[in-house]
Formats: sequence, C-alpha cells, structure tokens
Amino acid sequence: MALATGSRCAVVVALGLLLAGCGSSSTAGPPPATLTENDFATDPGLSIAPRQSGLTVLEAVDAAASDAPDTGTRGVDEIPFTVEAAETRTYAMDPEDASGTVARIEVLDPAGAVVLSLAPGAPRASVALLPGRHVLRLHSGYTVAGGETGAGRAVFVFAPRQAAPVGAATAGGIARVEPACGYWCMVWMVSARRCDWCDLSHANLAGLSLSGTDLSRKDLTGANLTGTWLVGADLIEANLGEAALVSATLTRAKLTGATLRFAMLAGARLEGANLARAYLYGANLTAANLTGANLGDADLTRAVLDSAVWTDGRVCAPPSTGTCR
Repeated sequence: MALATGSRCAVVVALGLLLAGCGSSSTAGPPPATLTENDFATDPGLSIAPRQSGLTVLEAVDAAASDAPDTGTRGVDEIPFTVEAAETRTYAMDPEDASGTVARIEVLDPAGAVVLSLAPGAPRASVALLPGRHVLRLHSGYTVAGGETGAGRAVFVFAPRQAAPVGAATAGGIARVEPACGYWCMVWMVSARRCDWCDLSHANLAGLSLSGTDLSRKDLTGANLTGTWLVGADLIEANLGEAALVSATLTRAKLTGATLRFAMLAGARLEGANLARAYLYGANLTAANLTGANLGDADLTRAVLDSAVWTDGRVCAPPSTGTCR
C-alpha cells in the first residue's frame, strides 16, 4: 500500500468487517465504518473485523520504488482481518469488471498459508476460516503505462449484505422492506465497478486516487477528501455534507443532486463538473475553479465564492456569498 502519487489503484476492502482492537484513533468517538490506507499507514497494527470496511492503494506492478509506507511489496498489498468465529466465506470477482486492475486475490490463514486464490480464470471460491488474524493479499494486474497518472482505479471488496428480514421494524417502529439483491447478497465480491452498501462517512480518503469511481448515493458525510483525485467520479446524489474537499480534483465529476452542505471546497478543481440540483448551502468554494461547470438549479445559499473562478471564467470578487460578484 504505497502513499506516493502517480499511477496506482485505490482498493476498497469492504469485508463486512468491524474494527478489531484498533484503538489507534486520536479522536473521541467510534471508529469510521471504513478504514483507509491513511489509517493503516499511521498504525500498521490495525485489523478489521465484522462489519467494517477497508481501503488501500494498490500500485502498478512496475511502479517506481517509493519510500512511502506500504503493507506489502511493490504491486502487492496485504490487509489483515480478524475472524471471530469459524465460518465459511465465498469470494467472487465481478464478472462484469474487465479492467484487469487486480490480477489475483489470496487469503492467508493465521500461519501464513494461502487457503484461497482467485483469478479471472477461477473467479469464485469458498473457504473455511478458523478464528484468528488472517490476511487478504491483493496482486496488481496493471502497469504504469496502462494506468492514468494521478487517477487510480478503485477496486472494491464488499461483504454479503446483512439485511433485515422483509417487513422488519426499525428501532423507530417504522417498517422497512429490503429489496432483493440475489446472488451478490451471498458473496464477498471484488469489483472495480462498484462498492454496494459501503459506508464512507468520516473516512480518511485524503490524497487517494478515486478517479472514475462509482460513489453514487454513498454516504461520505464528514469524509476527509483533501487533495483527493476524483476526476470523472460518479457522485450522483452522494452525501458529502461537511466533507473536506480542499484542493480536491473533481474535474468532470458527476455531482448531480449531491449534498454538499457546509462542505469545504476551497481550491477545489471543478472544471466541467455537473453540479445540477446540487445542494451547496453554506459550502466554502473560495478560490475553487468552476470553469464550464453545470450549476443549473443548484442551491448556493450562503455559499462562499470569494476569488472562485466562475463557470464563464470570471473571478468572483470578495465578498461573494451565494452568487458570483
């Protein structure tokens, strides 16, 4: 897991896992639902356990050597996870994912033996896991020449959905009907196309490459996306309320109907982004670049636009609140 910039792949490991004995957060409150490479770099002893997700950055197989923290070797990342009780898991690679971002996935038992291996030719398998600390090993399948500079390919591994029975009541007494999700409810799936049911609220995604990633309708409330690459990312109807997007690159991003209430977008690059019907109440867009962006029916009430480059190339004169002066 390298933190260096350049061609790399963001790999979200949503193993349906909860944090196991991490205890490394410097802030009060529960840990985020998704641990990221930033968290692992800070504390290599972190482990994930039931119902928590993880995210790492997988380098190209021929990436240049770097002094940045790495959980494995060049082009290989290792993510520890804890199994609390003996169980059988089925892992699968998304048959509609033809990106070739991940060439092979292995599961290692507590003794370090490979107990499962997945590849495009054998994309689905089940494995019996005993309690203990295991490792998910990811092998890169792309090269520097085949990867976009500064714009990784997100690869997700997410667990079977833990759905309530149809018609089950919520804590508030309101009946909830769970939609059928069929085959993919039954496996831990690896996909460069999607991350169903991932919760990225308050996740530390700063500086990661998530360009082209499908994050539509995801909860990114309070997430740290400072300096993150999100070129062409699908953020349609995503909740980015109070998220930090300072100096993030969102050129051509799809943000239709997204919630960006009180989001920090100072210095963000939003050229050509689609912000139609976006809710930007109180957002800070100081010095952001909105050249060519679509702001049709967007709510900019109380949004700070000082020194921002407007859609037509004008620079907004301070103070500009809610509209470009």
